[in-house]
This record gives sequence, C-alpha cells and structure tokens, in this order.
Amino acid sequence: MLSLINRSGKLEDIKFEIGADYVSCTMKRWDRTPHTERFGAKEAQMMGLIGKDNYKRQPLVMYKWRAVAACARVSFPDIIDGLYTPEEMGADVVVDEEGTMTIQTPQVQEKTLSPEAAQRLTAALVKFGVEDAAKLATSVLGRDIRELTSLTKTEGTQIFEFAKQNFETAQKALEEQASEEKPEAKAPKASKKTKEDKAEDSENLKAG
Repeated sequence: MLSLINRSGKLEDIKFEIGADYVSCTMKRWDRTPHTERFGAKEAQMMGLIGKDNYKRQPLVMYKWRAVAACARVSFPDIIDGLYTPEEMGADVVVDEEGTMTIQTPQVQEKTLSPEAAQRLTAALVKFGVEDAAKLATSVLGRDIRELTSLTKTEGTQIFEFAKQNFETAQKALEEQASEEKPEAKAPKASKKTKEDKAEDSENLKAG
C-alpha cells in the first residue's frame, strides 16, 4: 500500500505515534487535511487477533501496519483501489519490520484410516505373517500405535509395503535354502556289455 502511495507523489507526510499497546498513523495528502488512524490491543482483541502468533511476538509491528492500512483507505482510496493485505483477508502471515508479509501455506492434515480400511490392512498383514499389526506399525513409525485407525493413508501404505517386502525376502531365502538342500537326481549309468554277452543274447533270441 505504501509503495503505491509513495509512487503516486501525493503523500506529503506520514507520522507514527507508538504507545505501550497501540500505534497511530497520520497521513497528510498534499490536497487534503491530515488523517489519523489508531490500532492497538483493544482493537486486536475485538477482532479476535490477539491470540495469533504475530500479535504475540511483535504486537507493535502488527498494530503499526494495521493503522497504516486503515489510514490509507481514508486518505488514498483512489491510489490503493480497494487493496487489502493478506493478513487482513485472514491469511496466516509472517510480517517483518518493513511490513513485508510472507503468507504461510497451511498444512493440510491427512485423514486417518477408516475402520474398514484398517480391517483390510490388518487382513493383508496377516497374509504376510504379521501377528501384531499395531506392534509392527509402532516399530516402523517410531511412535506408539495402539489402533490402525490412527494411521494416515500414507502411513498405512508404508506399513503394508514394509511387511510385503519382508515377506517376499523371507520367501526367497527359504526357496534358495530348499534348492541348496535338495539332492541332484542322477541318471542311471548304462552297463557295458562284452562281445560274448551280446553273442549270448543273440543266441537266446534265436533259440526262443
């Protein structure tokens, strides 16, 4: 807002009064009389802002820029053209001393497994040889898991893939062990017959 106002060339002067729990802003437009707006703990309390992190850590800074915005709307409505700051629109922001606002992207909390999904996961884990699904989840995730319904979908997938991989690895190891222990089948060796044996066989066939 101040950037737009300063570039307009119509701002003659701007002053601040900083109190213990408030800040007032006075803007003087060259073609108008000065206008003052004040914002403090009382206004923040009424607007439900007093509990926000920014108002706890740097209350006077937040009061200052609220006062600036309110004053700008009265003295320079044609310059700011209905502009509202992200903080005024309800966004969670971090504000520095210069008034620069960085919007904090809210973290979307992933939903936990429904009872039906938890049952399906338990059944799948049983097929992989898991006797205590909650115990396995606790070990993999590093936090106490009593019910699978406390897992998110991502965590459920992680547990499933972990159990599946362990099961497949164990199966492969058993197959390799069985292959090593199984004796190789040997073909019977053909007996060598002498000329006399062959002749005798021939005579027997003729006699028969």
